[in-house]
Amino acid sequence: MLEYNTITYKDILNNINSSFSCRKIYGIIMDKYTNALQELRSMIKINRKKKDLTLKELGDRVGLHSNFLGLFEKGESEISLMNFIKLIDELEIIDETNFVLKTLLDK
Repeated sequence: MLEYNTITYKDILNNINSSFSCRKIYGIIMDKYTNALQELRSMIKINRKKKDLTLKELGDRVGLHSNFLGLFEKGESEISLMNFIKLIDELEIIDETNFVLKTLLDK
C-alpha cells in the first residue's frame, strides 16, 4: 500500500473498496464540485506534459492503456480510486492533489 503524509489518502484507501468507482464518488459531489474535478484531470495532464511523458509512457508506468488515459484526461472516462492514486503518485503531485481533495472532502 502507498504511504502518504496525510491521513486523507489512508482513510480513502482503508475505507473505500478499491473497486469502488470514482464515478460513484463523482456522482455524490458532481453537482457542487464540477470545476474541482476538472481541475484534478487537468492537473494530471499538465504534470504529465511537464515531465515530458506521453500517454503511453505514463500508462506503461501505472499499468493503464494510453487510450484510456486520454479519455480520462478529457473527461470522457472515469477511473478507479486506486488507479487515480497511482497516477498522482507517479506524477508526484500528491500535495497539489491533496489541496483539491481536501477542499472536496471538507465541504
